[in-house]
Amino acid sequence: MPRCISILSDNCFHCHGPDQKTRKGKFRLDVREDAVTKGAIVPGKPQESELITRIFGLHQAEPMPPPEAHKILTSAQKILLRRWIGNGAKYEKHWAYVPPVKPATPPGKNPIDRLVGQRLRELVLKPSPRADRQTLARRPYFDLVGLPPKPGDVQAFERDTSPGAVSRLVEELLASPEFGE
Repeated sequence: MPRCISILSDNCFHCHGPDQKTRKGKFRLDVREDAVTKGAIVPGKPQESELITRIFGLHQAEPMPPPEAHKILTSAQKILLRRWIGNGAKYEKHWAYVPPVKPATPPGKNPIDRLVGQRLRELVLKPSPRADRQTLARRPYFDLVGLPPKPGDVQAFERDTSPGAVSRLVEELLASPEFGE
């Protein structure tokens, strides 16, 4: 749960994070192994986790975050942290540090259509019907030149049923002086 790491980051990392100068208790909550070794987090056992004892105020001598830190966890945040520890307290790297993985594309004509089709199936949705030739002609005109096509241009496109007709129309519009006006 990335949200739990965010809660810890906002409320706990100042004293239990990467900065040695401000670190207290000689352990880090930003490093899972350290938090587990020191007993702050006992994965799967929130009732045995010192973090839960402290944030719920069950350790009267040193509640966390300490009052002088002026940080207050909401009830919802405390419950979320308890549930997170109960579910194993998994830490995830920030998305920026995870190398991208190219998704496998299912078989089909166009890679984009295959990926969209796969997602629609996952969501138990059906694709919209294919647009008619008039709509296919109008869309690039509005997108590329900002104006509707002339009736003759639409009729010419409707007659051209050869493969690549849409690509040719787009190329013509990109080369036209009206492009981007």
